[in-house]
Amino acid sequence: MPKVINYIFTNIKTLITICFILALVVFGSYKYNQTYVIKYTYDGIKYQSNNLNSGIPMSIEVDGLYKKGYFGNPDIFEGSIVLGGELCYGQYRHRSHEYAFNNYKMSQIESDNFKGSFFINDMFKEITITLHEIESTGNESFSYNDGWLISAPSENREQAVNISNKLIQKLHKDVNIK
Repeated sequence: MPKVINYIFTNIKTLITICFILALVVFGSYKYNQTYVIKYTYDGIKYQSNNLNSGIPMSIEVDGLYKKGYFGNPDIFEGSIVLGGELCYGQYRHRSHEYAFNNYKMSQIESDNFKGSFFINDMFKEITITLHEIESTGNESFSYNDGWLISAPSENREQAVNISNKLIQKLHKDVNIK
């Protein structure tokens, strides 16, 4: 028994280092695999940039699981997003209910009637969607000068524009929607 106690005292730094590394591995694997339940129903506004008279109320429902990506992996949301009663799809796995967000918290979204870009802040507290126009050639386009956007949660156009600017300027710093 005295040999064991003597060994522990002579190697205490090594044992503490090993315990610290094991604690980091356990904590890291817990955080890496953690998912968050997202369930929001928003009142939002659909509006056209640079058209101060536009502003259409719209309901937005988000329901699913959110997993943060680490080590260069994208954040993933798997669930349903309903805009004004219309079910939307992510383009991560071709019209699935899975959305992959890049470092700017941007993804792609589509429905049977539109395609667009989807911007969020952390954990879907605020969202903005740019609605792309489909040209006759089949190409998509969007202009920050006169394009349509949806932002939530917002009660009026001014709140919607503030949310859009905050989220979109993470990626496009020179964009200022009015």
